[in-house]
Amino acid sequence: MKDVELRKIVTLTTHHECFSKKEGETIDEMFGRFQLLLNGLEALEHVYSKAQVNLKIIDNLPNEWEPKINAISEARNIKALSWDEFLGILHVHEVYLQNRDQLPLKDFPTLKYRE
Repeated sequence: MKDVELRKIVTLTTHHECFSKKEGETIDEMFGRFQLLLNGLEALEHVYSKAQVNLKIIDNLPNEWEPKINAISEARNIKALSWDEFLGILHVHEVYLQNRDQLPLKDFPTLKYRE
């Protein structure tokens, strides 16, 4: 292996290890950055499994995503989810998180107690 290729692999692997979702970054932006990183590694024949990729994404989501990740984990095998399916699930939750403050509160009838 050439020194240049080895340096690229080391650099991209380091970026992979340090990868995290940036504050204010959308899921699409995060997935795009991660895909570029994975494509660079794949071009150098350094490939990660679907399970490794999905777990890396999960480990680097902010804490507010934890309930959703737990729900996904209980309902599906995260290690086997396709890239598109996983992205779609996270997209839906991202929209929910962005709009949750604008969701109307449900009015519940008030029960009065009489003695």
